[in-house]
Amino acid sequence: VEGLHGVNYLDQQKNRTRFTDHDKAITFNSQLDRLYLNTPNKIVVHKEGQIDAVVWNPWEKKVSDLGVEDYSRFVAVESAAVHKIIQMSVVTSS
Repeated sequence: VEGLHGVNYLDQQKNRTRFTDHDKAITFNSQLDRLYLNTPNKIVVHKEGQIDAVVWNPWEKKVSDLGVEDYSRFVAVESAAVHKIIQMSVVTSS
């Protein structure tokens, strides 16, 4: 994720302690839960690994984390494998 360099955020995992993002890009190697404040209009999401993407919005369906009218400003983007199915093997332990 790019476009949040220099933006302040509240870290949900640290009791909403306020920090400033100093990284050029946000990458994920552990759980991340941040509320970015006064964000720019353009945020870029890069994906890797899967060839497809899922973009969704719940619209008027109730989502516990969203307020009554928040659905109109909500979007989720996920990397996915939809078109070409990935075969996985089952490993059992003894």
